[in-house]
Order: sequence, then C-alpha cells, then structure tokens
Amino acid sequence: MSHSASYEYQIEAKRRREIHLQRVAETTRAYLHGYRQALDQLERQGLRQFVAVEAQALTQAVLDAEGLLATDPERARDRSQQMAWQIAGLSGAAQAARLQAEALERQNARLRAEEAARQREASHGTWEEAVGNWPDPLARELAYPDLVELRRRFFSGAQALAPAAEVREAVDAVRASAQAKAQAHRTQQAQAARAETERAAADQALRVLRESAGGSSAAQEVLQQAVRQAESLTGEPLLQALAQAQGAVDAAAVEESCRREAVRAVVLSLRASGFVVDAPYLQDGAGGGEVVVRASKPAGQRAEFRVTALGDLSWHFDRYSGAACKRDIAKVLPQLQDIYGIQLSSERVHWQNPDDQSASALPQPADHQEKNHG
Repeated sequence: MSHSASYEYQIEAKRRREIHLQRVAETTRAYLHGYRQALDQLERQGLRQFVAVEAQALTQAVLDAEGLLATDPERARDRSQQMAWQIAGLSGAAQAARLQAEALERQNARLRAEEAARQREASHGTWEEAVGNWPDPLARELAYPDLVELRRRFFSGAQALAPAAEVREAVDAVRASAQAKAQAHRTQQAQAARAETERAAADQALRVLRESAGGSSAAQEVLQQAVRQAESLTGEPLLQALAQAQGAVDAAAVEESCRREAVRAVVLSLRASGFVVDAPYLQDGAGGGEVVVRASKPAGQRAEFRVTALGDLSWHFDRYSGAACKRDIAKVLPQLQDIYGIQLSSERVHWQNPDDQSASALPQPADHQEKNHG
C-alpha cells in the first residue's frame, strides 16, 4: 500500500505567540544595543556633557525598555521606536552645542580674566554656592555675562551688598533663562540637521534589518527590497518603509521558526514510530522552499514529509503491504497533534494505492495477516 496526502498546519496558538514574542524581543534588543553604543560613544568623545539632560533621560529610557524585554517585549519595542529619533539626533545636537559653547567661551575670555582678579580679592561663599554645579556647558557659557553683571551688582570687594536669598534668586533666574536658551539652541540645531538625523535613524534600521534577516529566502527578498528603497527614498517615507520591512522580516522569521517546530515534531514522531530518520534538508523553491524529511524502516517501508514556511505539510508513505501503512499513519499523525501541538486541517489525499505493486518491504507476520484489508 502507498498513501500520499497533504494538510495545512499551524503551530499551537500559545506556542506561536511565544515564538512571535521571542522574535520581537530579539529585534528590539538589537535596537537597544545600538542605542547604548551611541550613548557610550558620546561619553568617549566628550560630548555627553553638552546634552547631559537628554542623554540621562535616554539612558534611563533604554534601561526601562531593556527591563521590559523579558515580560512585555511588544511594549519594549514601542518604547524603542519612540526614542529612535532622539537617539539618532543626539550626536549632532551635542556637537553643535560644543561648538557654540567654545565660541562663547572665547567671547567670555576677557570677562573671565576680570573675574579671576576679583576672586583673588575676596571669596564670597554665598556666591560660589549659588553659581556652582552647572553641568550644562552651553548654558553656563550663555549665562556667564549675566552672572558677571550680577556679581558686580551684589558685591563690592569682599562686602556683600544684598541678602543671600536675593543672590540665590537672581542666580536661579539667570540659570533658568540660560538653560532655556541652551535647549532652544539644541532644538534649532536638531531641526536644521533633520536630514542627517533621518539618515542616522535609517542606517540604524538597515543595520538591524540586515542582522535580523538571517538565511530565510523570504526575509532576504524583503531585505533587498528595503535596500533598494533606501537608495530611492528619503525622510519619513524611508523610515516608514524600513519599519514595514522589519515587520515583514520578523513575520518571515516567525514562520520559519514555526516550520522548524513542525519539522522537529515530524522527526520525533517518525522516530517514536520506529523509523530511522535522515537529516532534514531544505529544497529551494517559491515561498521559502520545502524542508524534506525522509525516513525508513529496516523492512524497507518509507515515509517522506515536506514542510513549507507557508503552512503546508505533505507526506507520502510507500513500500507497504496490507494495512501496515495505515497503522504507521495512525501512529505518526496523531502524535504531531496530541504530543507536539501541530494542528492539521484541510486534508487533501493525492494518492492512495491499496495494493502497492512496487512495494519492496520485507514480509512481516502482521502484514500477511492483514494483506487484504489495506
């Protein structure tokens, strides 16, 4: 007897959801790793202090997203996408802020020399306390002329001309104004460098896309299309196209993972039913090709399964005599569903030969007894 049929297969919904979440976590982890590298590079280049507030907020955002990877990968992905633009534009904003701070520092050189002379005359504890600890270099340089003017107004030599509370209030007002100006400058620079920011975000997305595509032919097709789009698109349309490409690559990866689960279930079910299973191999073709699993029994009976990434599973049993074929089918297929969670539907019988004339299986006692019932 020989029998050939095919089914549509699905991985158990819970397991498929697990595979999907694993994929989302892997992709998001790659993005977050890139963000960490960008923040570390700011530190190495001495630029982090020029965007200290933004960098600290993004560092915490990366930590929070990483903490969500194990419990809520989709939420972590959403947070990662929200910070992509900010991360991409951080380096350019920091460089622009440093250039501006350096220019202001040169302008303030004369005032600094005068201020150094006054400090040698007297040390004013209230003043030093009020103006100390300014972590933003650009805000500090923007505020310097106003601070010098305040000192002239509040101090004459070693003598304080105003209460300490009034000094602190005036310095705080200057500080707030300078910080607002510094932030406005960074925002203006970020808008001016929007094209460079978009390019940096696109480069990051392309890098993750290449790394995550893997060996899946379907994913590689999506990748090649995305690379072509990167050459022809710019700005928001490019970023949207890359986001869609990443979604398609992730979907292809999930389908491939589901196929691996199905192939593993086929192999284990065949082995449990007494078959010797050859190593599965991929046969190229449309839609990602087919994984072929071939197996045989010592008496000569053969089984072949073909599994696609599109949800099709076909099988062929041959070289049987009598009802032995039905018995093996009745062993292998239920195990796929009952033990390994592979849900089969839409059966299509392609070939069924109750009296396989090409059978070369060695005679078995049970086969002789049931010869006329297969």
